[in-house]
Amino acid sequence: MAFSSESDSARTNRTPYLFVYGTLRSESNHPMARLLARSARREASASIRGRLFDLGPYPGVVVHGEAKVIGEVFRLRRPLNTLAALDRYEGPVFRREIHIARLEDGRLLRAWVYLYCGDTAGMRRIRSGDYFSGRSA
Repeated sequence: MAFSSESDSARTNRTPYLFVYGTLRSESNHPMARLLARSARREASASIRGRLFDLGPYPGVVVHGEAKVIGEVFRLRRPLNTLAALDRYEGPVFRREIHIARLEDGRLLRAWVYLYCGDTAGMRRIRSGDYFSGRSA
């Protein structure tokens, strides 16, 4: 996702939080998770409303209904740079949007999240909402 206007950049700087639910989580050994760990501070475990799907090597979230997706919130040190790198990693099948994340202590905050925008027909839903506990279920 490329930024095309100043308002996009300003919005990114005002929303330095990122909710992650799959290969970017701290327990992942993925190279991009390690990049995020160097580029951000983990704030807390968190959740968002949505449905989580197993897309093979990674998961995807579709915002729909009242189901809960488990993940973490990070505070980005340099939001524009980090999100630009993550946009390239996520590619065109994901779009970055701001949604409300509920932290483990109950606080709510606005955070970026990468949403899957492909077809979920035939994809296995991870009903637990947790990519790491629900992959083999």
